[in-house]
Amino acid sequence: DPGVVPKNAHPVKRGKGSKKGKIVMCGHCDAYKPPFPHHDSVSKRCISRMDHFCPWLNNAIGAKNQKNFLLFLIYANIASVYAYAVLTYHLLSFEGGDDFSQPGLTMARVLIFVLLLAILFTGAMIYNQCFGIISGLGQIDRMKERKDYQEIKPIKWSNVFGDFGWSWFLPLEPSFSNP
Repeated sequence: DPGVVPKNAHPVKRGKGSKKGKIVMCGHCDAYKPPFPHHDSVSKRCISRMDHFCPWLNNAIGAKNQKNFLLFLIYANIASVYAYAVLTYHLLSFEGGDDFSQPGLTMARVLIFVLLLAILFTGAMIYNQCFGIISGLGQIDRMKERKDYQEIKPIKWSNVFGDFGWSWFLPLEPSFSNP
């Protein structure tokens, strides 16, 4: 679940003296649209803090699965760096020997190139996700150059990953001490 806004969602009643904002309805699903969601055309629902639709996961990346997506990128980057290092070491240390046939040598060189592209791509995606958390704006908001939000604040890391602990590094649902 990327953080689907429930169909029966409605604005929270505010006390006296608070700012009264207008109620925004989604033009696609005709449901209440809280601040910062976007409509996902694939699932046909509004997603809270939607960043983008990920073809790798075939799912929208939003408030509830951003941690898992970021961990996926980090682990894919680490695995690519490890495979790149092992393959490069093996290729360089046995370059003069007969360990590689010509097709094997060509395949190893192509694989090193593909791994380098994977490292660069996942690194750029990690940077993009971290920048979105630090700036408080998702990729869609940055692409639309949204500057009309008056209270754009960075997203706390604890709002994405939950309370700090060993579960930060595992793809588990975040735990929060204060619900």
